[in-house]
Amino acid sequence: MAWAATAAYLAIIGFLGWRAWRGGDTEKVMFVVNTVLLWLSAIWLFGYPALIGPAVVAAGGILLLLVVMTSADFLARAPMERDEEAVKNENAASRSTAAGKAKPLPAGATKAGAVKAPAATGPVRSATASS
Repeated sequence: MAWAATAAYLAIIGFLGWRAWRGGDTEKVMFVVNTVLLWLSAIWLFGYPALIGPAVVAAGGILLLLVVMTSADFLARAPMERDEEAVKNENAASRSTAAGKAKPLPAGATKAGAVKAPAATGPVRSATASS
């Protein structure tokens, strides 16, 4: 009885889906309404498993969706291999443009732009020293 009722439900849902696909807006709304009513009647006919089954399937689908969303780095493609000559040419081009844009530093300046402090002549004391 259960297999026959399940097959009948699937046939009805297939027919209603086909009509909603080919029909207008009213058929689409009625498809949703009829699907909900069929699900409620399945709960009445089969009991608790008809309520739990879709929830378990939905939980699995959400888990799969989360795995797909968070696995972007895992599925990233490896960079293509390039021949050594192309890498050398690219490095040489980037060095020449960087060297052309470089400006000489003023006297006493470091690469970070700060002026060098004069060298300390004696021992350095800490601000928290207790002597």
